[in-house]
Amino acid sequence: MISPYIPRDYMRVMNRFRLIFACTVFFIFLPWLVQPRFMHAVADSGQDPYRGLVKSLDETPFVTKAVLSNGMTVIVNEHQIHPVVSIQMFVKAGILDEPSDSPGLARLLSAVVNRSEPDEAGGSLRENIRMLGALLDSSTDWAHTRFEINVPSQQWKKALQAQFTALTGTSFDPGPVEIEQRLLREEALGHLDNADVFVRESLLELGFGSLRMGEWESIAGSDAGPVPLEKLKAFYKRMYVPERMILAVSGDVRAGDVLNEAVSLYGNLEASGSRGQANAVKGVQRNFRYRRINGHIPMPHLLFGFHVPAVDSGDYPAMEVLSAIAGLGNGSILSARLRDGKGTILDGSADLSTGPGFGYLTIRVRTAPDDIDRSEIAVLTELELLKRTAPTDVDMERAWAQLERMYRSRIETVSGRARMLAKFESQGDWKRIDRRISEIRNVRAEDVKRVAAKYLRLENCSLIEYLPFEVESENRTADSVRKTLEALLTAAADQEEILRGKETVLAIEMPESKTDFKFSSIRYSFKTASILRGPEIYILEDHTAPLIHMGLFYPGGRLAETENNAGITDLMIRMMLQGSQDRSAYRFHRQLEVYGGQIEPVVADDFFGFYFSIISKNFEGGFNLLTESVLKPAFNRDTLDRQKQLLRQERELFHGWKKLVEETVDPVLFGGFPYSRQAWGTEASIQNITSDSLNEWYDRYVKNRKPVVVIVGDTEGTSLASYFVRHFSGSRFLTTGISDDFAKPLEGRETIEAPGKERMSLVSVAFQAPPAGDYDCQAMEVLQSYFGKTGRMYREIRERMGLAYKMDVVYEPRLRGGSFLAYAVTNPDREEAVLDAFEREFRRIVDSPIAFRDFRSAVNTAVGNFLIRRQIPLVQIMDVSRNALAGGGIETYRSYETKLQSVYEEDLKEAAERFLMTDKAVFLRIHGSGSLNTDRSKAE
Repeated sequence: MISPYIPRDYMRVMNRFRLIFACTVFFIFLPWLVQPRFMHAVADSGQDPYRGLVKSLDETPFVTKAVLSNGMTVIVNEHQIHPVVSIQMFVKAGILDEPSDSPGLARLLSAVVNRSEPDEAGGSLRENIRMLGALLDSSTDWAHTRFEINVPSQQWKKALQAQFTALTGTSFDPGPVEIEQRLLREEALGHLDNADVFVRESLLELGFGSLRMGEWESIAGSDAGPVPLEKLKAFYKRMYVPERMILAVSGDVRAGDVLNEAVSLYGNLEASGSRGQANAVKGVQRNFRYRRINGHIPMPHLLFGFHVPAVDSGDYPAMEVLSAIAGLGNGSILSARLRDGKGTILDGSADLSTGPGFGYLTIRVRTAPDDIDRSEIAVLTELELLKRTAPTDVDMERAWAQLERMYRSRIETVSGRARMLAKFESQGDWKRIDRRISEIRNVRAEDVKRVAAKYLRLENCSLIEYLPFEVESENRTADSVRKTLEALLTAAADQEEILRGKETVLAIEMPESKTDFKFSSIRYSFKTASILRGPEIYILEDHTAPLIHMGLFYPGGRLAETENNAGITDLMIRMMLQGSQDRSAYRFHRQLEVYGGQIEPVVADDFFGFYFSIISKNFEGGFNLLTESVLKPAFNRDTLDRQKQLLRQERELFHGWKKLVEETVDPVLFGGFPYSRQAWGTEASIQNITSDSLNEWYDRYVKNRKPVVVIVGDTEGTSLASYFVRHFSGSRFLTTGISDDFAKPLEGRETIEAPGKERMSLVSVAFQAPPAGDYDCQAMEVLQSYFGKTGRMYREIRERMGLAYKMDVVYEPRLRGGSFLAYAVTNPDREEAVLDAFEREFRRIVDSPIAFRDFRSAVNTAVGNFLIRRQIPLVQIMDVSRNALAGGGIETYRSYETKLQSVYEEDLKEAAERFLMTDKAVFLRIHGSGSLNTDRSKAE
C-alpha cells in the first residue's frame, strides 16, 4: 500500500524545480511568443533564396520590388481579397520602337509569342492556360507590350512558368507568322471601321506630323508587304531582354514565393546592355493645324488636340485636373454647359494621354450638322475662359473627387493593381501608387489657370472635322479657319464672361475633407438584410478601397414594353437623371460629382434601374440625391424632346460587333417577344412617348414598387439597410410581378443577309438557349468556354485556318429565354468559310466524343472566369440581381462555382443536343463594303 502522505520538504523542492523549469521554457520560447513578425522576417531571410540573388530590394507592407542581377524588375503586390492572381509582363517594346518601314511589328510579335509551340504534353500556351482556368490577354501601346495572365491563385506558379516558356521560347514558324500578319492587317481595318478610333488616329497623325502615331492606320495603310522573318527575329532579340522587362504580380500570393520563382525562371537570362528606354517623341507645334474628312457617319465629330507636358513634368497633375474640369462627367464644362445648358453639342469628353516624352489633350465633341461652327467656337471659348479665370472651389473639388473615384475603381482588381504598379515603375517610381491621390489633391486652382494659359493656345491646337458625306464641303484652309477663330474668339469670351457674371451661383454642399477609412484584407461574404414591408438588400462588406457601389433595380420595364412604346423604359430612366422636381439637372450632377459619385442608367432585358458608385464617406449625401431622382422625377416636355434627340443620335452610333449581332439577330430569334426589340425602340415608338405616358409607366413600374438592392464596398455589415427604411418600405410598397410568358421556340433555320457600312464582314450563328435559373445554365456556360475565346472554335477558325481576326461565343441568359451565339469579323471573301466552320463545330460536339482535355479546360476556364469577374463590383451586383430576380437566394449565387465544377461531359452533350441544333438557328451575314469610304480633304 502506498502512503498518501508527501513530506513538506519534498513539496518545496518539487515546486522550486517546476518554477525553474517553467522559467527556462518561457525564456527559450519568448522570441516566438512576443515577436512573431520578427520571426517571419528571419524565416524569410533563411528560406527565400532570392534575397541573395537580387541586385536591389525595396519593400513596403504590401509591395516588394526586386531588381535581378541581369537588370529585370519584379514587383509583387500581396492583395489577398479574392482567390485570383494577375501576372503581367511589361516589355519595353512598343509602337515607337518599331522600325519606320515595319509598322505593327511590336503587336505582331506579341501575337506570335502568344501562339507558342506545343510543349511536351502537346499543349500550346493558350491550351495550357485554359487548363489552369486562366484568362490570357495582351496589348501594345507607344512604349510597351503587355502580356497578362489572370489565374485562380492556386495555379499562379504554373501560369508564371507557362508565360516564361512562351516569352523565352518563341517559335518563328513561317506558317503561323504569315497567318498572324494577315489577321493583324485585317484587325487594323476593322478598328478603323469605328469612327471614334479612325478620327482619333487622324488627329494624332495631324498633331504629331507622323503616320506612326496612329497605330492602326499605319498598319492598314502599309504597302511594305509581309515582314521578313529575320526582321521579326532581330526585333525580338533586341527588345525582349531582361533590362527591358518589368514583371508585375498582384493577388493572393506571398511575395517571397513569387520572387523565388521569378529568380529561378528569369535569373539565368543574360543581360544585353540595352538601356530599356522607348524612343521619346517631342510634341512641338507652332502653327494651328486643320483637316476635314468625310465619311459614312451619322453625325459630325469634332476633335481638338493640344500638346501638353509629359507625365514626369511638374505641370502634368494640373493638366489632369484641367482635363477633368473640362470633360469628365455630367457636371463638366462640355456636358453641363455646352450639352445640357446651351444645347450646342450632343456630347463631349476630354482625354489626356501620355507616351515617352509627350502628353496630348484631346477634346472630342459630337454635334448636329447645322451646329459645327457654333460648336467649335463654343469649345474654344470655354478653354479661353479657363485661361482667364481660375476654377472655383466647387470645380476643383468636383475634379479631385471624380479623379479619385476613377483611380480607386481602377485598382479594385488585381489586374488593375498590377498594371498600375508596372506603369508607375516604367515612369520612374512605383510608389506613386500610394501618392496618386495626394498628387491630384495638391493641385491648386491657380495651377490650372496657369497650365491652361501655357498650353491651350491656338497655335498649339490641331482641329479635325470628321463630317458625314451629306454635309456640304467648304473650301477651307488651316489659315482661313485660324483667322476666323481668332476674329471670333475674344469677343465670344468677353460676352460669355459678362453672362457668367450675371448667373446665380447655385449652392453646392462641400464634403468634409477628413476620412476614417481603414484598409482591411479580410474576406467577407454576402449578407442579406430584410426590411419589413420593404426590399431585400444584399450587402458585401469590402474595405479594400473607400468606395461603395450599389445597384438599385426594378423588375419588368422593357420586358413589358410593346411595339408601340418600345424604348419608354430607357427614356424614363434617362429623364430621372435630369434633375428632379426640387433640383435642376445642372445642380444635381454638380452636387453628385462633388461627392465623388456617379450614377449610370441600366436597361437590361428583364430589369432596369441605376448603378451608383461613390466615395464611401459621402454615401449619405449621394444616396439622398439618387433617392430624390427616383421618388420625385420631373418629366418635363422640353427635357424629353432633348433626350429624344440625344437618343436618336446614340442609336446611330457603332456600339460594337456583339451589339450589332444582337440588333440584327434578336428580332428573328425571338419573333414578336419583347426580347426582339432594342432598348432604345424605333423612331415610331419614340415619337409616341409623351410626358403623360412616362408618368404612367413610372407609376406602374417604379412608384411604390420594391426594388432589388445590391451593395458592395466600404460599409459596416448591414448598416446601410437603414437608409431604405424611410423611403422604400411600408404597406404601400408592392412587389412587381414578371410575366410568365416565355419566348416561343424557333421552328426552323433562318438566314439573314444585309449590306454593311463597315469594311469588314460580320457573320454569326445564333440559337435560343435556356433562361436564367434553368437546370442547363451551367452546362451552357461551360459550352461557351469550350467554344469561345482560346477554346476549340477559336483555335480552329482563328489560329489554324486564319479565317477571322475576331471571334467569340456568348451565352446570354434572360429570365424568360436565352440566346447562344457565335460571331466572327472577317474579310468579305471568307464569310462562307467561317459559317461552314461554325456549323461544322456545332455538329461535331453533338456527333463526336469530346476530348477530355477540351472538356476539363472548358470547366476550368468557366470557373476561373467566374472567380476573376467576381472582383468587379458591377459584375457582382448584376449577377446577384439577376439571380435574385430569377428566384434564387444568395445561397444560389454562393454555390455557383460548385455548380460549374459539377458539370459532366454528358451534360455538355445533352445541352448541345437540345439547344445547338443548326436546323433551328439563325445564320447571319452582314457583308463588308471592302472600303472605308472616306475622302480626306487636307489643309494643314
